Order: sequence, then C-alpha cells, then structure tokens
Amino acid sequence: MSHELRTPLNNLLILARVLADNTEGNLSPKQIKFAETIHSSGTDLLALINDILDLSKIESGKMDVEVGNVRFVEMQDYCVRTFRHVAEGKNIGFTIDNRRPPGIRIYSYRRKAPPAGTGRTCFPTR
Repeated sequence: MSHELRTPLNNLLILARVLADNTEGNLSPKQIKFAETIHSSGTDLLALINDILDLSKIESGKMDVEVGNVRFVEMQDYCVRTFRHVAEGKNIGFTIDNRRPPGIRIYSYRRKAPPAGTGRTCFPTR
C-alpha cells in the first residue's frame, strides 16, 4: 500500500521542484510560486502519509518529538502559501493578524528528522 501512495506523490514532488527551479526561465513569478506551493503541500502530504502508514509507532504510542522555536514569519509564509489561493477561489478575504499578546510564545512540534517544511503543528503557550 505504501508504494502505491508514495511513488506517484514523489513523482509529483520531483516535477513540482523542476517547475519551481524554472531552469529555462519561461515561468512567471506567480507560476513559480504555484509550483513551490504544490511542492510544499505535497511534502506535507507525504509526511502525513508516512505517519499514517507507520502503524507500529502509532500502535505503540511512541512518537519522537523535537521541540523548538519557530519564527512567526516562517509560519505566516507557510499559511499564506497554503491557504490564500483557497480563500481567493471562494472570494473570501484572507489576512493574518501577526499581533500577539506579550508573553505568548509559539512552538513548533516536529517529528524527529522530518522532511523540510513538514510536521508543523503550532499553538500558543504561556
């Protein structure tokens, strides 16, 4: 089952990366951004698939986690890349309020050695 899911997704990721690299210089900046979003979202989906298919860790209740700080601007960029086009497609406004009360820290919890840009679950803590 894992092969049937991962192989097509890996092919999509390779093609999205090739498009985003724009080695022939024939894509507009907007098209490059779309290709980067496809690659980023596909990478996140691959991480989710890997988590779901790794039944031994899920069944045993063991999930290695690395706790670390995340820059808000990185999280903001990720959210904009992931959700802005969805909101625009539904003709809904999309803004991110980056003001936060003093003393609030945002943490990113990641699996051990995740692929770049994956495993981001962020929430405020005190």
